[in-house]
Amino acid sequence: MIGVYRQATLSLCHAVTDKVYSVIHFTQLNQESLKILGKNMNANFIFVHGTGVRQPAYRITLKKIRKHLKKEDKSFPVYECYWGDKFGSKLNEGGKSIPTFDTNRSVGGYLSDEDYKIALWHLLYQNPFFELEILSLREPENNYTPGRELPGKGLDQSIRNFTPPQELINRLAEAGIKEEIFQQAKKKIIEDDNYRNAINQAQLSTMGDYRWAIAKALVAQSAILVSETDGVQALCLTGDSRDQIVTEIVSAIGGSERGVVDWVKNLLQEKLPKLLDSAVVTTTNSILQIPTGLALRKRGSLSESIAATAGDVIMYQSRGQKIRDFIREKIEGIKSRPAILIAHSLGGIAAVDLLLEPDPPKVDLLVTIGSQAPLLYEWNALTNMEYQTGARLPDTFPKWLNIYDERDFLSYIGSGIFPDQVEDIKVSNGQPFPTSHGAYWNNPKVWSAIFERIPT
Repeated sequence: MIGVYRQATLSLCHAVTDKVYSVIHFTQLNQESLKILGKNMNANFIFVHGTGVRQPAYRITLKKIRKHLKKEDKSFPVYECYWGDKFGSKLNEGGKSIPTFDTNRSVGGYLSDEDYKIALWHLLYQNPFFELEILSLREPENNYTPGRELPGKGLDQSIRNFTPPQELINRLAEAGIKEEIFQQAKKKIIEDDNYRNAINQAQLSTMGDYRWAIAKALVAQSAILVSETDGVQALCLTGDSRDQIVTEIVSAIGGSERGVVDWVKNLLQEKLPKLLDSAVVTTTNSILQIPTGLALRKRGSLSESIAATAGDVIMYQSRGQKIRDFIREKIEGIKSRPAILIAHSLGGIAAVDLLLEPDPPKVDLLVTIGSQAPLLYEWNALTNMEYQTGARLPDTFPKWLNIYDERDFLSYIGSGIFPDQVEDIKVSNGQPFPTSHGAYWNNPKVWSAIFERIPT
C-alpha cells in the first residue's frame, strides 16, 4: 500500500512539475514576444536629410521611409528633421554676384564660333577620337580602285614617322606636356581602332579634315595623360597655345590647308543646345559635363541649380553649428526611447559631428546612409574630432550602422577607420551614379539591416 501511495505521489509531482515547466516556458516565450513587440512599439525614428534637399523632395523621401516602417510595425513614429529651407544655402541677393545672371538665361539662337570650338574641345578631352568618329559618319566615296594604295596610307606613314621638332617640343613643354608624354599619346592614338578606321576611310578630297582631326586627337590625348600622370593643374594649355600646337603638328605631317569643320559645327548646333536644355544639374561635377561655351550662356540657371547642393556643403563647413543645434533640438524633443537617427549624405556628417560634442543628445542607434563622415575624419575635416592614428570614438557615442553602395561615389565606409565601433553594410541600389546616391529608400536590404539592429 505504501509503495502504491509513493508511486502515485511521484506521478503527481511529475505532472505538477511538467505543468510548472510549461507555464514557465510559456511565460518566457511571451516575455520574449513582448520584448520584441515592445522594441518595435518604442522605436522612434528621426530622419535628417543631406545636401541640396528641399521641398518637395524631403516630403517625398519621408513618405517612402514611413511606408517601409509601416510594413514592419504600424506604430513606428518618424520625426521630421528638415533643415533645408531654414539653414540651407541660397542666392540671398538673387544672383548679383554672378556675371550675366539676368542677361543670359537660356541658350537662345546664338552661339559664336568660339563657343563651338570650346564645345568641340570639351568633347575631345573626354574622347580624343570624337572628331574622327564623326568623320566616319560621312558617306564614303566610291572612286577607290581595288589594288591601288589607300589614299590614307601616306597620311598614316607621315604620322608614324613624325618626330616633333625642337620648337614644338619647347612649346609642348611650356604647356606642361613632356616629350615622352606626347610620344605615349601618339602611340595610343595610332594603336586604336578608330585611328585605323580613319586611315582606311580617308580620301584625297577629305585628307585635310583627317589630318586636323588626328592632330587634335594627339593634343587631347596628351592633355589626358598629363592630367592622369601629374594632375590637371600641371597642364598649362590655353586655347591659343593649344591651337598653335595643333597647327604645327598639321604642318609637320604634310598639311597646309585649314580644317573644314562646318559640318561638325552643324552637328554641334543640333545636339549641344538640346543637351544643355535637358540637363538636370544636381552636383558641381555635372557642370563639367556641359560644354563651357553653352554653360556660360546658362550660367544663371546653373548657379541656381548648384546653390543648394555645393552651397550646402560649403555653408556647413563654416556655419554647421546651426544645423547641429537644430538636429539636437529635434532629438531632445523625443521623450520615449529608443531613438534612432537616420542621416543621409551631409546629414550623416552633421549627425556624427553632433554626437561627438562634449554633451551629446541621447541617441540609441545612428544610421548613416550614403555618408561621407568617415572620409571627412580621415581628411581631418570633421568639426568635433581631430584625426589621430588609432583614435577611437568616445564612450558616449551610440552604436553606429553605416550603409553604403559601391556605385554611390559619395558613400564611404567607417569600419576601417573605427574598428569594432562602426558596422558597415554594403547594399546595391542597382543604379549608376549619381542616381545611386538617392536610391537607398526603396531598397529592402537597407530596411532589413535597420530592423535587425533596432535596440531593445
